[in-house]
Amino acid sequence: MTKESILRYAYLSFLFFMLWGWVFRVTILFNQMMLYLICLVPLLLFVFACSRVGKKVTLWRVGSFIPFIIYSILCYLVQFDTYKVAQWLICLFILLSAKEITDNSISNKFIIGSGLFCFVGILVQMLLPNLYYGFALFFFSNSDQIESWFSNEIGYAGFTYQLGVTAVILILSFFFIISNHKKCNLGKILLLVIIFVALFLTGKRSFAAMAVTIPLMISSFKKGNIIKLSFFLLFLGIIGYCLFSFFVQNIDIFIDVPVVNRFAKSYIGSQMGEDISTGRFDLYEIAYKAFSQSPIFGIGAGLFKEVTHAYTDVHNAYLQVLCEQGIIGLILFIFPLLNILIDSIQQLRIASIRVMPYIECSVYLQIFYILYSFTGNTLVDVGCFGFYSISLALYIKSKTIIRYENNSKR
Repeated sequence: MTKESILRYAYLSFLFFMLWGWVFRVTILFNQMMLYLICLVPLLLFVFACSRVGKKVTLWRVGSFIPFIIYSILCYLVQFDTYKVAQWLICLFILLSAKEITDNSISNKFIIGSGLFCFVGILVQMLLPNLYYGFALFFFSNSDQIESWFSNEIGYAGFTYQLGVTAVILILSFFFIISNHKKCNLGKILLLVIIFVALFLTGKRSFAAMAVTIPLMISSFKKGNIIKLSFFLLFLGIIGYCLFSFFVQNIDIFIDVPVVNRFAKSYIGSQMGEDISTGRFDLYEIAYKAFSQSPIFGIGAGLFKEVTHAYTDVHNAYLQVLCEQGIIGLILFIFPLLNILIDSIQQLRIASIRVMPYIECSVYLQIFYILYSFTGNTLVDVGCFGFYSISLALYIKSKTIIRYENNSKR
């Protein structure tokens, strides 16, 4: 096999593991051996791909993230958690093989198809509840929780086991669609609308907000778009203000509408001074207390729930790193995140047509990861930190092309 085909299969198997690997963990298909196998396949393929790469190229900015990866690997090695070690090793080899990726290495069709599959699942759960509960719900080991989300009008999980997982798949497919400039037609617009509606129906408020704000942020970063964007934002602000005013004035009506009632309840709760963070502030307090026990090296990667007996992870990656891996881990984590993003935005403003598909998609994924890390478990879920490593691979590829273009001009 060629290097290109090896990388294509490596990314495809990793995408399946990230987006759908949970099928062998929280469904009737539970199989620990299969879970390890679908993690091992992309690892071996990326190792093989790296062995076929000549000179390994990792830019110093991306290289600055490697210490955090190695630090995480060592932390999990101490705990003999080979499953997590394998995941972080995949991320490492993704960076080492990044300069060899092509337009076909990362399957947009698989990512977008996964988003459409989630949309179908939400439609079935919403419009055909009897069919969903009769033939789909029994498949999940947490069926009671999924039914509770639906009956309490929190959101629709569809064909995944969790609202957050559905939302992650949807927003990633949304970003891959919007960053693809090869086709800009009615079909693309329809796809974006479908994915956004599905994202809204999950009830994940922050995801719906990011789906709107991140494209606007990236548009503002691009050269020559400032004036057009200013007028567009002014128009959008007026429309948004009118819609928000209408929403507030009719809040008593919207609280009974299944699609938007969670947003209505959040607004009413905020006005009454209630905690609308769904318990996150309590988790933050627990994490800070655990951090104070071992501030330099932390309590151990992945041990937050075990040490504190909390019911879930911190739901803030920065606090989780601080708690589990200490001040050293937080520095190794935050510095490359910001450094790479700043340089990526600078490259986005001057990118050529050849570079744009790589750097724009990279910036979308980077900003999403950084923002979602404030409220999500982005270092626990491989579907998040795995995609961040892919964003770094796209960044490396864009810088490799830029370097080649600059050398060609000399």
